[in-house]
Amino acid sequence: MMTTNQSYWYAAYTIPKYEKKVRDELVKKQVEVYLPVQKVYRQWSDRVKKTEVPLFPSYIFVKGSESDRQNTLRTKGVLKFVSFDGRPAKVCDRDIDSIKKLENEELDVEPGLIEGSLVRIIRGPLAGFEGVLFSKKGKYRFGVRINTIKQSLSLEVPVTFLEEVHNTSAIGT
Repeated sequence: MMTTNQSYWYAAYTIPKYEKKVRDELVKKQVEVYLPVQKVYRQWSDRVKKTEVPLFPSYIFVKGSESDRQNTLRTKGVLKFVSFDGRPAKVCDRDIDSIKKLENEELDVEPGLIEGSLVRIIRGPLAGFEGVLFSKKGKYRFGVRINTIKQSLSLEVPVTFLEEVHNTSAIGT
């Protein structure tokens, strides 16, 4: 039987471009929060600036009990929690760990495997990750689906780091 004191990760939907403000407010309220970001270069009229932007725009992850969840809903900028059938969707620790590991990766890719192949990373810091090989703007990418929020992460990976997965039940779709 579950108790109301158990902690789970939940995905909260925020006002667009309000993710960092929500994160800062929740930290002040001592709620465990995770906002995955990626570093991007932005061109200004006089310079190029490296900045951090949310990996999943308008989403933030909150870990806590039911009371933490209610406290989060009372935070300015939080619209609602991602839910299915009227119940807040729990994000598993494995998905959060995967996002954290992929958050700052920038790797090169070499052509080789067939687009749509189910693949596993066999070398490097992301060894063990499984996903789908696809292309975007002519470059091959490795994709990982986070089903809870219906979002995907993708990154370029050298083909020499990949092997085809023959057991299709191993990959979440």
